[in-house]
Amino acid sequence: MNNIQVVAKFVNVSSASLADFKEVAAEALEIAQREPGVLQYDWFFDDRETVCVVLETYQDAEALHAHISNVCETFGRLIELGGGCDLQVFGALPAELGETPAGLRRSVFSTYFQGTVRVARDRVR
Repeated sequence: MNNIQVVAKFVNVSSASLADFKEVAAEALEIAQREPGVLQYDWFFDDRETVCVVLETYQDAEALHAHISNVCETFGRLIELGGGCDLQVFGALPAELGETPAGLRRSVFSTYFQGTVRVARDRVR
């Protein structure tokens, strides 16, 4: 399994920073849409719009590394506006990820155990 999945959870988006958070999140989405190795980049809010979860899937470690390089500054702003970020990574990470930004708590699960293969389908939006 070469795909890498990421769950990014911005844990405390305040009402005062919500509009700015959404604006910066839109910038992050624009960046991801230009990257060929991004397979999924979906954003979700809870019903109070205080917690935001991003589900991400990358083709491989190279695609994740490219995304990190492209979104680095934007991600730092999101961490600040989102009250911190819990990041869970599933898959083998590239060795050169760099420093962990302040406000980021990262958990890595790199050893694939088992699962199923699903055929990708075009999503209707």
